Amino acid sequence: MALKSIKLENFTVFENIECEFSPGVNIFIGENGTGKTHLLKALYAASDSISYSSHDYAVDKNYFMSLLNACFGNVKTVDLIAKREGANKEAVAKLHVEAEYGNCSFSQSLGNTSCDVNYKMPDGELVSYAPVYIPAKEMLTHARGLITMANRHSKDMPFDRTLLDIIQKADAWKVNDPPQLSKRIAPLLEEIIGGTIIQEDGDYYVIKHNGNKISFSCEAEGVKKIGLLWQLLMTEVITENGIILWDEPEANLNPKIIPIVVDVLMELARNGVQVFLATHEYNLMKYFSVKNKDSNLVSFISLYKTVDGVACEVEEDYTLLEHNPIVDADIKMLEDDIEGVLGDAD
Repeated sequence: MALKSIKLENFTVFENIECEFSPGVNIFIGENGTGKTHLLKALYAASDSISYSSHDYAVDKNYFMSLLNACFGNVKTVDLIAKREGANKEAVAKLHVEAEYGNCSFSQSLGNTSCDVNYKMPDGELVSYAPVYIPAKEMLTHARGLITMANRHSKDMPFDRTLLDIIQKADAWKVNDPPQLSKRIAPLLEEIIGGTIIQEDGDYYVIKHNGNKISFSCEAEGVKKIGLLWQLLMTEVITENGIILWDEPEANLNPKIIPIVVDVLMELARNGVQVFLATHEYNLMKYFSVKNKDSNLVSFISLYKTVDGVACEVEEDYTLLEHNPIVDADIKMLEDDIEGVLGDAD
């Protein structure tokens, strides 16, 4: 299963944008406020809804709308309409996601909502491809009782749905014999974690290679992030033909860990997992570019502001992008450094 494209009209920061995706790794870059996280959440809601249809559940067209609202912090659907000065009061927000085995369409005006989710069964095959959204905020430390509380007080909980979903998915039953893909990748992550992850009575722990048992809440933030990835692999939440959407994977990671994360994600992509990332990190972007030289698995998607809303450009290498704030910031730092050195010499 792969997402092929998304088209947005008058949706949050997007006035009119259309973007096609690689079946491998898709990297969103752009300044703050250009809608990187908005795109990840919209893709998550759409792909989860198509997956919901694929499992032959009684599909309710409100499923996507309620999930979309929840991913944006339980806002009213009408609040997703971009409200621009001087715009027509009858403006309509539209979203259309095309996937390999289905599509999801949605429109919202001030007085009317419509939604349509379709799934096309591949011949002789039932594919499981439920997506996983990894938020920038670490959530396993807060796992105990949070889902129960959220279900009981859903209207009052200050969490968007992605923060709760990741807890539920990490809490999946750990299989006794993980697939070969997980077995190949797990040792790379265990080297960073210094062990493996277990869950006891709703809390997570790291069992170190020397036998020490460390509470997840006492671990470094970067170790928690890698530990979550390990857990998702070993519980088969991340599987072949799946979809990963990861917001700022570089957050709290030591730079030397970044190439290992890139290796892991590239290996997943080579095995049919479609990956979507939003990043501000030069090293992450650069490593993907270096490791993509012979594979053509990566697309760099730059989001940038114009007078007509946010636009996008897509290239196979970040050096071909006309709009790249990560490179611009790196060049500015180099210029400031050179200026500082010359200034000291004077």
